[in-house]
Amino acid sequence: MPLTYSIAYGLIGGIGTFIVLHLWDWSRELLVKLGVLKGEEEEAVGSNGVVHDHSKEDQTSKVLELEV
Repeated sequence: MPLTYSIAYGLIGGIGTFIVLHLWDWSRELLVKLGVLKGEEEEAVGSNGVVHDHSKEDQTSKVLELEV
């Protein structure tokens, strides 16, 4: 009888579902923070969606020479 349920039961069910679905992610983040698991190295993505790989770049500045 769905009409006999209260709003409180819906809130409890929704919050419980949220916790159950996110428990895996939260536990993985905790284990990475504690050093039990190795975290994934995320690539730096610019505002235009281009992936910047700074590890392969030479740290010295390069000069562009143009002939006039």
